Amino acid sequence: MLVTKINQPRYFSSKDLDHIREQLILSEEVAKRNRIIDLNDSDLTNKGDKISVWYNFYVPIFNLDSSAVYVQYDYNENVYGEGNGAVLIRKEDRWELLVWLDRWMT
Repeated sequence: MLVTKINQPRYFSSKDLDHIREQLILSEEVAKRNRIIDLNDSDLTNKGDKISVWYNFYVPIFNLDSSAVYVQYDYNENVYGEGNGAVLIRKEDRWELLVWLDRWMT
């Protein structure tokens, strides 16, 4: 389903499925090892504020040859929220945005 949602067959195709599946299975371990955490309102707001804000960052998912990566986050502030993803491709020694994927919004 992720490959279909990304819809970038040049960078994410059926040949990448086993590699993606393995990354998703190991994502919790990777998140702990790399200290990827949720940021919640205690991290982002002053003690007196009534605003509840949080971000959730997901473990990046690479294609088989690591020439492309899918990254994703969720953001919530009180009743407003959104989740977005992006596909970045490796160009020489840096990453460039290929496509921005809107996932959800309230």
